[in-house]
Amino acid sequence: MPVGAKRLRPQTLPKAARLRRRSEFLQVQRGGRRVRGANLILLTQENGRSLARLGITISRKVGGAVLRTQVKRHLRVVFRHLRHGLPSDSDFLFIAREGAAQRSGAELATEATALLAEASRLNTHDLADRGRRP
Repeated sequence: MPVGAKRLRPQTLPKAARLRRRSEFLQVQRGGRRVRGANLILLTQENGRSLARLGITISRKVGGAVLRTQVKRHLRVVFRHLRHGLPSDSDFLFIAREGAAQRSGAELATEATALLAEASRLNTHDLADRGRRP
């Protein structure tokens, strides 16, 4: 490293902010609320923790390994920028549909942002509804 150069902080999600085990993915898929977009599906479920977590599922139908990695990278960037405004006790699972690989990064980011906003609104209303029930 050159003299006087600053070391950049890595732009990654910590392990605690990711869904990592198959059982965690299945739990969100079975019990989560769905919000559908044109190229993405977002499932969300409370996790009982104090940290929002992200999972991404992309099948080979979407495209080759390079395309799938690009889609995942775009979704992680959006989540990383928005996660502090999301409910901190929820898991978020993106499922990419076949058309996702043909979209630009900006189009995917716009759709992912809209889905996260809708899911956050649903979670907020769920909490408010529970508070009103006896």
